[in-house]
Amino acid sequence: MKLTTLKNKKPVQVAYEHDGETLNLTVDANLLTQEFVEKMESIVRDGQPKDDTGLTSALANLRFMSETLARAIVSWDLTDNDEPVPVSVEVFRQLPQSVIAGLFAAVMGAGSPKAETGQPFDGGSFQAVN
Repeated sequence: MKLTTLKNKKPVQVAYEHDGETLNLTVDANLLTQEFVEKMESIVRDGQPKDDTGLTSALANLRFMSETLARAIVSWDLTDNDEPVPVSVEVFRQLPQSVIAGLFAAVMGAGSPKAETGQPFDGGSFQAVN
């Protein structure tokens, strides 16, 4: 088997539920690798002061999730006043932390075995909770 065979070739469709509505996402599951997560962590950590505080850590986590989402989400059907909203870090900065965390869990789940097979791995799966 070739290494490229193990990668998801097509973007994965993900539904994120919030207050009875569904946000449909198209996610680049090929992007969600350990190497990518390490790179994103490095980008976020480089911006942190050496004397990190709890607040700085919380902000770093939000920044990490927002940066990851902006890179992993290929498209979505989010609108504002019937106009499409682009996927961007700036948009994520305006959203509540609970929504960022829920979207992050849903996107990270796109790279899981369940996304490929429809079955959870070892009985577990990612699920956005709001």
